[in-house]
Amino acid sequence: MPASALELAGRARFCRCALGVWVLLAGAGSLAQQTGSIEGTIERDGAGVANIAVVAAGASMPSPRRARTDATGHFALPDLVPGRYRVALAVPGQKRRVLDADVLLGQVTSLAVVVGTPSGDKIEELVVVAQRVTVRDGALVADAIDGDSVAAVPMGRDYRDLVKLAPGVQYTEEQVRGPSAGGNGQDNIYRFDGVDVSLPMFGTLSAEPSTHDIDQVTFVRGGVDAIGFNRSGGFTMDSTARTGTDQLKARVEFAVVPRGLVAERRPLGQSPPAEPLDQTWLTASAGGPLVPSQLFAYGSFYGPWATRTNKATAYGPTKDHSSRREEYYGKLTYAPWDSALLHAAWRTSGRDEQGVSIGPHDANSVSLGGRTEQDIGSVDGSWVPVVGPRLSFRYSEYALRGFELPDVLLTVRPSLQGSLDIERLDQMGQLRVPARIEGADGYNTAVARLIDRYGYLDPAGLRLGGGAVGAHPEIGEQAFSRRGLDIAIDHELDWGTASHALHVGMRRAESRERLLRTSNGWGTITVPGGVDLASDGTPIFFVATVQQMSLRQLNGSVVDPIVSSTETASLEVNDAIRHGNLAFNLGVLFSEDVLYGQGLRAAPGAYSGFVVAPGRRYRMYTIDWRDMIQPRLAARWKYRGNDEVFVGFARYHPAASSLARAASWDRNSRATLRVLFDEDGGIIAHDPLPGSSGKVFEASLEPRRIDEWTVGATHTLSPNLAVGGPPRRRPGGAGRGGGG
Repeated sequence: MPASALELAGRARFCRCALGVWVLLAGAGSLAQQTGSIEGTIERDGAGVANIAVVAAGASMPSPRRARTDATGHFALPDLVPGRYRVALAVPGQKRRVLDADVLLGQVTSLAVVVGTPSGDKIEELVVVAQRVTVRDGALVADAIDGDSVAAVPMGRDYRDLVKLAPGVQYTEEQVRGPSAGGNGQDNIYRFDGVDVSLPMFGTLSAEPSTHDIDQVTFVRGGVDAIGFNRSGGFTMDSTARTGTDQLKARVEFAVVPRGLVAERRPLGQSPPAEPLDQTWLTASAGGPLVPSQLFAYGSFYGPWATRTNKATAYGPTKDHSSRREEYYGKLTYAPWDSALLHAAWRTSGRDEQGVSIGPHDANSVSLGGRTEQDIGSVDGSWVPVVGPRLSFRYSEYALRGFELPDVLLTVRPSLQGSLDIERLDQMGQLRVPARIEGADGYNTAVARLIDRYGYLDPAGLRLGGGAVGAHPEIGEQAFSRRGLDIAIDHELDWGTASHALHVGMRRAESRERLLRTSNGWGTITVPGGVDLASDGTPIFFVATVQQMSLRQLNGSVVDPIVSSTETASLEVNDAIRHGNLAFNLGVLFSEDVLYGQGLRAAPGAYSGFVVAPGRRYRMYTIDWRDMIQPRLAARWKYRGNDEVFVGFARYHPAASSLARAASWDRNSRATLRVLFDEDGGIIAHDPLPGSSGKVFEASLEPRRIDEWTVGATHTLSPNLAVGGPPRRRPGGAGRGGGG
């Protein structure tokens, strides 16, 4: 259905805002959340060496990243695309030295370098004292898995299969809700190439991008700072997708798993085994430079197909199950000059299915099909000068649309001013054929004609009831979307004997759900057979369960779909302080959530402040800034070399909440109706089935929160091996009034 004027106006405002930021930051490059960094010190005779030029160049970076050591010999190379780098050190008047270093997503590669003193004509000796990959300083509990390890583990081909790699999290067979890691399974955050693909307002993982483009994966389980707008009460999973490099590369893969290689499965006790699938996969990718040392491109295709021969039901042969999906991905990496880097990526996919659901006593026409569409897009960039503040931004979009489509679509349109054609019940909806009841002679006589016409044959040739004919009863359309814009400024400075890494970030995001459920014909039709009586004493022969959203009004219109949305704003400030062997993190994240429902209009004179206005968007409830202040505090002491102890405190207000839909007032007019018919198909009465309806809010409600204490220590066994033990405690509560 076409978007409303209000929706189009909101989209236009959001696009203008994003365009304005793009123009403002047109010379900026990669966002910190999708990058790693290299930091280190250069010393000679126990003292730091200042003004040493350091250059990092990698195959995935169109242009190198440059830095210079400060008075203490410290240098930092931030916002590097994950991968292998050659780090060059240029000591004035001496030979250039080159080191190799690996950069992981969201991690810091630390280098401790000692250069010798020149003697005569000899070049000074360069010694790498230590090289290790660590998380940001503080109490952060996180792990990164590089691309080689991801490729080596025999996992499934969908993104959700990577959740099984989450360290320190109990495994669960639930793939949609996800494992609990401190809060509940809906508190986790899932990011695909930096874009949040958690289901808007519900927090589950319904997205299904493939893993063939995944290069690295990270898991953050706690102890976070105020960088990255982390409100997860569980864990945050992020990944980075492959990019083009300075070399042209291409790959094609075809895989087949015939049904004979799959073990027999029995879903429920003694149920018949599920028929295995014939599966095939086609994967193709290519990447390389479009403009050498400036513009790289990468693209891929993923096509999984599956078929299954469905067994015959009591009504005879049925159509086979088929599932076909096509996924396309493209990414550009552009560096107009050394201090700038831009990424633009888009992924789109569609899945078509038929013959999804057919019961053992269902006719072939009752089967269900569907289509799922998914889009993931982002534009990010940052400006990283050799000296001075760094700017970064990210604009992202995520959309998931699902269509539940019966394989047979009926032409009849239900209307409360109409009737039921009892001579064509198998074309009115899904008829649940009544079954004979022993001893109920009157009922058996009333339904005998229907059983003889619509029942199935048993092995003895007798007609039996209890099956289903007609078509699948419901048509569903559900569309989720999320759009977000992040802007951040980072700056390092020295103040006295302490160094400060300052970070300020701002986020604006909108999540939306569009829900439309209609009935295929009259929906589900059951046959009481005149045994039950209506309130006026009329015998009820037929009952139709039909979605009110599919009913036509007297003017021919139908009920509008339910549109629910949440707008979120966040501001984060963080200061990472270093003073000798001590380090402190002082940060805070402020957030505000605004819930929008449908079906009311603000009316200051009304007792509730609203009057009924079907289809109209209204501001339902605001969770204010002062109610979601989330401190992020940590302290660390390096008591010997790289051995350290740390303590941290963090508060989280999880963002996942379905209240925008659950409390929407228009739910009162989107009920499931129970329509009663007499023996001739005339409507006797109708009433809604019991269910949830619109709600109002108390002003004193508090958001759900999770407080976390982290205490731990790390001991370095070798330059490449360290052990640590960060025990955590995470009490949580719903606050006054709870949440839905």
